[in-house]
Amino acid sequence: MQKTEAGTPPQRGNGHSEGQPLDGLCGQSERVVEDADRLLTHSGEALAALRGLARERLEKSLYTTLLVAGGVGYVLGGGLPLRFVTLAVGLGLRQAGAQALARLLADAQAGSRPIDHDEVKTHEDRER
Repeated sequence: MQKTEAGTPPQRGNGHSEGQPLDGLCGQSERVVEDADRLLTHSGEALAALRGLARERLEKSLYTTLLVAGGVGYVLGGGLPLRFVTLAVGLGLRQAGAQALARLLADAQAGSRPIDHDEVKTHEDRER
């Protein structure tokens, strides 16, 4: 076996040196496969436990569980775009303002005014 100037064995075209056995690489790949198999088994068990917990929570407090799930989905989804939130809030405020203005105009046309409770009491006292 020839050695290079650095004292290491020369490499073949595939990058494998002549002095390194393939047994070590095969042993490592077997360990990786075993670890992946264990990880898959444990993740399946964790998923089953999570499903059981979710089912239990849904039975005990449905709305709270749904709100939490929605919140988590909102956060994981990156939330709503700022432009959409601005548009939705703006539309909601316009709708609420339009309803309040329509109610005030209807009250003004009917000649009604807000009830003064003190005035109602004094009127009742006068009738007695």
